[in-house]
Amino acid sequence: MSTMSNSKIENLNLASREVIKLDVIKGHMQWTVTDISRNSGLSRTWIYNALGKSKHDMLFSSLLNVLDDFFCTTEERIEIFKNQGEIGVLRRSREIFYKYPELIIFYFRFHKANCDFGQLIKSKEEQYFKSFISFHKINNVEDAYLLRAIQHGIVTGFFMDNSIAEKLFARITKEQFKTNLSENHSGPLNIEINQ
Repeated sequence: MSTMSNSKIENLNLASREVIKLDVIKGHMQWTVTDISRNSGLSRTWIYNALGKSKHDMLFSSLLNVLDDFFCTTEERIEIFKNQGEIGVLRRSREIFYKYPELIIFYFRFHKANCDFGQLIKSKEEQYFKSFISFHKINNVEDAYLLRAIQHGIVTGFFMDNSIAEKLFARITKEQFKTNLSENHSGPLNIEINQ
């Protein structure tokens, strides 16, 4: 079980997302702790204690927290997975993505950057992808990328409502879908999408 209370986790998530949101809106490191406090409703002291003393430390801690949540490496997300399965995790990722669209901008700004933020993003992606391949027992890396791309498309699909996303999550988590994906094949996969 988590050693942090639910309210502390919620406050940490709130503060972390506000830091990243402000970094996108105001400019890189152009925000203040007062801005975070005003937007989150948390005290400056709480923010300093939870995220660090410098802007860099606060941003790095915030990014680490958000990536752990998004890539399912926190105790909370692992509990969601145990209780709700892969669909629960995908649903949670979609919720995060829609609640905080600034995360997309931040992610793409630093994804290829040669700095500690970029390195953290790459590290978390690699960690997630290794566990993703292991969980799905996919032997072909291209098939793993295909399944991940489909999941990512559903998570980030602004063009579809949640009811469609839920149906698609259910379809791609079915064992038959994964079995067809993992079979040896030559050429492109033939995946039927029935309405």
